[in-house]
Amino acid sequence: MTCRPLCVLIPTVAGGPLLRRAVAACLADGAERVLIIAADPTIGALPAGAEALRLPRRTPFALAINAGLAEVGPDEDVLLLNDDAAPLPGCLPALRAAARVPGLYQPRLLFDDGSGLVENLGHRLFLDGSNLARGRGQPDPGPAPGRVPIGAASGAALFIAAAARARLGPLWGDLGAFGEDLDYALRAARLGLPVALVPAAAALHRLGASHGRAGPGKVYDVERNRLRVAARSLPLSLLLTSPLWTVHRYAHLSRAALRGEGLGAAAGPLGGAAALLGLARGLADLPEALALRAADRTGWVRGERAMLRHIFNTLDRDRTTV
Repeated sequence: MTCRPLCVLIPTVAGGPLLRRAVAACLADGAERVLIIAADPTIGALPAGAEALRLPRRTPFALAINAGLAEVGPDEDVLLLNDDAAPLPGCLPALRAAARVPGLYQPRLLFDDGSGLVENLGHRLFLDGSNLARGRGQPDPGPAPGRVPIGAASGAALFIAAAARARLGPLWGDLGAFGEDLDYALRAARLGLPVALVPAAAALHRLGASHGRAGPGKVYDVERNRLRVAARSLPLSLLLTSPLWTVHRYAHLSRAALRGEGLGAAAGPLGGAAALLGLARGLADLPEALALRAADRTGWVRGERAMLRHIFNTLDRDRTTV
């Protein structure tokens, strides 16, 4: 079966050697098009061999991606790729083969430090709508055939089949740089589309090079967007009990922070206050999220019970050996 043409979209605000590496790796691995989305008009020269879409003003990540998606043909598959990520040889053919079944797919993402350790194998879902990288820090399990269902796919290297993109539409632009991939995956799950890891595909990712590893600002955005995404797509039973699951998650993060571990420790002493402020802003934004939920509901394939099963099936996948 002949694969559809592939367009790789790479948003960037800085350019530089990591972007050049990403472009070269995609072209070497068979991408028909690479489109760089210059989300900051002050960026200088961009790598040769790629098309460029220069936006007139500094543009948040999700909106920049949407500007790029508007330039993609309806018959083209899309790979959303961070400028700090690069596919390894054979990655794109493996993703394209998997995408013959329309859905969302990601490769094994490995730390870009020569360690051979996993950055993530997709994301695990929690009951309050938050997510956590699967397999982080574990040895790379290596390539394997087939697809592994996951709760959400990482936006660092997210392959979207053309037919899935036609049903999902653009990213939720107002989410900015955090949670837009989670929202896309939950909306895909509601539509009955597969969201999966492709173990035969692998890419390097320099985690945090684009947006930083952690900090109060990131915590604020993550918590605000987590609540909005949950209100849009979670089963109603989980949405109503979300405060209980969030308290449980915060307690776990706090215990880890006291040991000097995890996101709480990385975010510093202001992280807790930032999380609470993000929750407050998320609550204020609930009417918009609920309006989007009402609009989405007409197309849902997975109802409340089926979506609950989907989420519970992801809970024990963080330690799955591929």
